[in-house]
Amino acid sequence: MLVFLDESGDAGLAIEKGSSPYFTVAAVFVADDQAARMCLDRITRLRLRLRMRPYEEFHFRADSHDRRLQVLDELQKCDLQASTCTLGKAALVTSDLGLSSRDDVYLAICLEALKGHAGSLQNARVIMDEFGGRKFQRTLSAHLKLHLNTSASPAVRSLTSSRSRSDPMVQVADYFAAVVNRAESGTKTQADYLARVASKITSRVRLP
Repeated sequence: MLVFLDESGDAGLAIEKGSSPYFTVAAVFVADDQAARMCLDRITRLRLRLRMRPYEEFHFRADSHDRRLQVLDELQKCDLQASTCTLGKAALVTSDLGLSSRDDVYLAICLEALKGHAGSLQNARVIMDEFGGRKFQRTLSAHLKLHLNTSASPAVRSLTSSRSRSDPMVQVADYFAAVVNRAESGTKTQADYLARVASKITSRVRLP
């Protein structure tokens, strides 16, 4: 299994004006390399239809409304599933989650996102965007293995990072994270976006 991680919103704890009120991580699950290639083929064909430049990426925040809808329609046809976890930062003040830093937030939300598919995780290769440096990525890898792996069945085999610009599957995770983040925020176009991929989202957790 392959798992692709990306986020939407700011993992920092600031809640003043200008800061994102919600932080969402999406985990996109594909069964194997063949399923990933089939999804990549769809994305590649869409890129050709849109006449995108070689290193132009799909990025929900930067894409137009029309492009977002086209991407989501293609993702609905892909053999994949997604689970998400969203943190409502305003409620942290009264919660007992014990999150005191940006890294704490990312560790906790990533774990919850993967737990949404924990029953099917087996020897998974996790690929994340370049959040944090290598030291943090090692910390996240250890954190996920500690909480998800068992002696009988390792859920997570490895964790590596990949640049979103050059990895379309990380861009897919960006889309799922952004769609759910907007749904939590209640933006006016969120229902249209969410409806297109709701069948692909097997778990959607909100903290606290």
